[in-house]
Amino acid sequence: MGDWTTREGGQKNKLATNTDFSTTSAYKTVATSGTAHTKGAYVEMIDAVDHAISLLVLHLSSSFSLTEFLVDISVGAGGSEVVVIPNILVPAYSTFIGNIQAFVVPFSVPSGTRISARAQGDNAGTKNCRVGVNAISCGFLPAGPLNRCVNYGSVPATTRGKPIDADGVANTMGAYVEMTGSAVNRVRQIVACWTMNGNSNPSNAYFIGEIGIGTGGSERVVVPGMWMRTVGVGSNLTNWLQGPFPVDIAKAERIAVRVQTDITDATDRVLGCALLCFD
Repeated sequence: MGDWTTREGGQKNKLATNTDFSTTSAYKTVATSGTAHTKGAYVEMIDAVDHAISLLVLHLSSSFSLTEFLVDISVGAGGSEVVVIPNILVPAYSTFIGNIQAFVVPFSVPSGTRISARAQGDNAGTKNCRVGVNAISCGFLPAGPLNRCVNYGSVPATTRGKPIDADGVANTMGAYVEMTGSAVNRVRQIVACWTMNGNSNPSNAYFIGEIGIGTGGSERVVVPGMWMRTVGVGSNLTNWLQGPFPVDIAKAERIAVRVQTDITDATDRVLGCALLCFD
């Protein structure tokens, strides 16, 4: 059988990145403003992509500071940035164990576009997170790259996600928590961001999260089995960023999240969650 490419001109993979492979601290430091819950200055990730982008790979890390972050990815010239992926929720850590994570999304960015990032933290003083952006033009694509992202769950006023309580019965799903009562756009891919909800001394525990859609009491699971673990030593949450998951959620649909865990402590059984919904 013939080996045909899926795009005219063949497969064309190109990479633009802010990575400096000469240093182990490869991605850029993005500092908060010094005022809690207030975005800091933009940091340029890529000055101008030299080709039309069809995939973005985002790398995120909270850099030791026991600070929860919300990170914006934006496009446009300095002083005229437009947020395209808002308020990515990044958990607090005291070590790097399990901290650095990445996700890939088929996101459309025109040639010549500048890409930048900014961050806010949940406490005062200048805190640093690290952000990396790989911008790729790839021949093998899903039908139509995505170009919009809506965040359900991040709360800029508190730099938190929406609290998701596993309730008081171990190894049993808690109640659904509504992330949005009506999706503003159709959702084609979804990324779940999780934190310890400001808990700096969690128990060692396992969690499973689910995303459901539909009216309250009649939810249907569309993303099952998001497995996570909290680790008290180092205040770590493993697998805190999950997805993107391919979905087809209609505009105006209700979206909700629930979790279960193997512990019952009223503080430690609660995670924070935000959903990045792409179309």
